[in-house]
Amino acid sequence: MLPLLVMLVFGIIDYGLLYNNSLSLRQGIRESARQGVVRNFTTTGCTTGTDLVNLVCKTDKTVAGVGGTAYSKVVVPQGWTKGKPLKVCSMVKTHGATGLVPYPSGGWLKQQVQMSIEADTAPLPTGLTTASDPLPAGSGVNWAWCT
Repeated sequence: MLPLLVMLVFGIIDYGLLYNNSLSLRQGIRESARQGVVRNFTTTGCTTGTDLVNLVCKTDKTVAGVGGTAYSKVVVPQGWTKGKPLKVCSMVKTHGATGLVPYPSGGWLKQQVQMSIEADTAPLPTGLTTASDPLPAGSGVNWAWCT
């Protein structure tokens, strides 16, 4: 009976941590999307690329504490115009505390947030309409879910 109880407790701990990481990831990208729609693209260490690249960097830093390396993507599908969408997506590979419980999707947490652009005054953000981190080779994940 004890082994079954121990496995159950480990499962509760691991899935509790997974749920907590998922909520933290969601809040982190929501905060980054909010900063993007009001045109606050810079943060410490994120001022070397285009505006969208800086927002990707900011998102990575915001969600990095979730439990692994963050990979982010920013999409402005209809151009930078007030009222049009800005989408921020992020993925983090998480590992359980015990390593005994298999996570769904191989432990990859994925979240996306879409908000309407609020600031479209000059100068408009520079760069393309999409920016993203390169994903790790052989990870089996892609950005197809974030278009």
